[in-house]
Amino acid sequence: MNIYEFFNTIADKLYPFGGQIAYDARIIECRINYGYEFYCKDLFYYREISHLLGAILAFGIYLLIKKYVSKRSAVISIICFTFYLLFQELYLHPNFGGQLLFKSLTDLAVFLIPLWFSIFYEIKIKKVISHFVRLHKLFVSFLKSDVASLCGGLIDFSVLTLAVLVLKLPVEISIIAGVSMGGITYFTIANFWAFKDTKRSLGAESWRFLIIWFASLVFNTLGTTLLYSLGLNILISRILTSLLVSLFWNFPLNRFWVFPPK
Repeated sequence: MNIYEFFNTIADKLYPFGGQIAYDARIIECRINYGYEFYCKDLFYYREISHLLGAILAFGIYLLIKKYVSKRSAVISIICFTFYLLFQELYLHPNFGGQLLFKSLTDLAVFLIPLWFSIFYEIKIKKVISHFVRLHKLFVSFLKSDVASLCGGLIDFSVLTLAVLVLKLPVEISIIAGVSMGGITYFTIANFWAFKDTKRSLGAESWRFLIIWFASLVFNTLGTTLLYSLGLNILISRILTSLLVSLFWNFPLNRFWVFPPK
């Protein structure tokens, strides 16, 4: 008997009505009468209780690893065990033991839900929730910043198009004019709506924003000019550059340096 068979048949050997022999006999009886052993309620409930006890045992092992090894090792162990359990219940048992899908899903639910609930509770689920709340607030501010950027971008692109196609100004001057008007639009919307929870005064925000805006102007000008020189359409070049600068420069620095939350 290999290790897998040993652990997989522990519940069979501990069957309270006669051990392994009685358990096997009951399985045969249920198969004859119902076609599937776990249609017998007594066997079904017994196996699910054994899975629940297994979840308690796994949680105890998690606590021991966390205490005597490390928290990271404990979490990694439980994650690996979870993947193994999924493999066992969704592949091994159905393909080599004839287990029905409803039984596999029930086993997983009875084992994993209490186990992971206990782990999340043990690591203070309130902290996890607070992290999600912070991420949610950050995501909302990111969306608002995108709206402000979109408004600024519309002004930017409008001025750029007017300057290049109507006024026939050089590309560099047109870009500077567009970014300038777009920056003013963005700052106004960001200050009074997107990042209105900021703790800085308007004056402190202004000079910081000018630094970010000037760097953004340089990045946008160089990026757009480069892409345009490579043969891309001027508007496509401007849009691609604006997206990259907004994602990796404007939003992070505006949120955490120019308009930091209270």
